[in-house]
Amino acid sequence: MTVRDAIHIFQISQKNVHRKRTTDSYRYLLEHLENHFTDSHVERITPNQIYQFLEALTEHTAKSTRRLRYAQLKAFFNFLSVIATPAKNGDWISGELNFFPPALVSWALHFIHYQ
Repeated sequence: MTVRDAIHIFQISQKNVHRKRTTDSYRYLLEHLENHFTDSHVERITPNQIYQFLEALTEHTAKSTRRLRYAQLKAFFNFLSVIATPAKNGDWISGELNFFPPALVSWALHFIHYQ
């Protein structure tokens, strides 16, 4: 699944759940995520790439903004982990909890605590 497809699915699912301001806040992160990873496949994104993306995105922001962006990105990946898993033939099927970028927690803790 490409990042673009994953973002589209996430936005559709969040359409009636969140308020407009929350949706706008997510939009900022998701637009930058899509621009940064273009047509990359979600399962091939490494923790280091995500860390570099968050560093670049939050370079001159307050610690609270950094935490917000991390929380939003984590929510995005958690959503994907719930709805998608790679099937044996390479297609994606929904309903299983098998996808999560490796070592996401370790780089995220480093990102939050050492900035």
